[in-house]
Amino acid sequence: MPKRENEKKGYLLPETIDPPQIPICICIPCDPNHALAFMGQLNDLGYWWTWERDEEKRGTEAARVWRPILEDVNRQLNECGVFNMGCGCEEESDRIFQFDEYGRYQFSDDDGETWENATSSDPRYTAPALPPLTYPEGTDIRCASADNIVELYKQSINASVAAIEAERGILDVTIAFLAIIVLLLSAGTGGILITLIGGAMVALIGAGSAAITAAMDAAAYDEARCLIYCRLQPDGSMNESGWTGLQDDLGTVENDILRISLTAFVRAGGWQGLTNAGRTGTGTGTDCEECECDCQLNTTFDSGGWDLYTIIDGTIEANGNLGNALNGLITGGTTFAASIEIDLGVACNVANVKCDYFCVNQRPNQSSEVAFALYDGDHALLWAASETHSDMAGGVWRESAQAPGGVLARYMIVSQAFDTLGESPNEARLDNIKVNMS
Repeated sequence: MPKRENEKKGYLLPETIDPPQIPICICIPCDPNHALAFMGQLNDLGYWWTWERDEEKRGTEAARVWRPILEDVNRQLNECGVFNMGCGCEEESDRIFQFDEYGRYQFSDDDGETWENATSSDPRYTAPALPPLTYPEGTDIRCASADNIVELYKQSINASVAAIEAERGILDVTIAFLAIIVLLLSAGTGGILITLIGGAMVALIGAGSAAITAAMDAAAYDEARCLIYCRLQPDGSMNESGWTGLQDDLGTVENDILRISLTAFVRAGGWQGLTNAGRTGTGTGTDCEECECDCQLNTTFDSGGWDLYTIIDGTIEANGNLGNALNGLITGGTTFAASIEIDLGVACNVANVKCDYFCVNQRPNQSSEVAFALYDGDHALLWAASETHSDMAGGVWRESAQAPGGVLARYMIVSQAFDTLGESPNEARLDNIKVNMS
């Protein structure tokens, strides 16, 4: 489109600002970066400052004409899959896409019967990690990271408020909100994220800039800092279990603006984007002393037992007792083994684990082993360690202690195994299972 070369540079204003529209169909290069460059050029039409200036400020009106068109183009690019390498200009594909309840981008090749994470086309999986920051000795790195994240979240809120006050459309507001997140992931990654948080941006626009500013006071950002702090790893990084857990936590937040906007920020950033945000050094040095995380407790499982454990009012209670329940006739040379899975109720940073154990009728000169293993909410193994003792035949109590050092885990499995004499009774007992969380 021609530009006038004078002091009022910009696209020439049409005589009729909002004329009838005509449909066109084009094909563009099947590459997400080409598509984003294409959208980047088109987006200029939705900004008033790219149009010729006049006293009536008709450039603003011309930009408004283009905004719903740009939103429709972006929607079509997402629906046909061009942002995820699933192009269809020349041939149709049966592949369909969705975001799951946590915002994972997924695809299905069987009409939605099964879904897989689209890791190769989701920038939240493929973004490079920033190097960790160096802090003085004694620094609470997890808190410093949470503070950095909150500062960038605040900048996203401020950018979106400015866009709303300038009466820009949903696409502009979304792009303003996403600008920092896109930088944290990599250049040219905004396509699928626009679709992911579009509903949240509609809600924020509907609330208005004044309501957003009023809701996002110092207390709201303090709450955001604590929510994030409680789900970070001790080194300040965010993993997938913490990312989904943070979204679960946000579901109970009473401040609507905080809940909607921070959920959008967390979903769009993904765990890698949040890890990178924590490594930017943008924080204000606010401490986390007022943060009360559910897992800041030391818990003792008082009664052995192979039954399930539950958290009741913050206290983990055991149901049942092992006693002699595992007694039985075992043939010679057989390994006698059993294990218990303990649901910690929420993802907790596990610092140390201990238990007391003994066994009866262990084969001489053989070992009895106790093993601990920690898993995330999807039962993916995070850490494991074991300890062995010999000469346990007399039923001597032993203590096994291990130090995961701070692993954000949801489940713990404690196992015991030993070679028996093949005589009855054969007994394995666990007691005083202890979990130190920080």
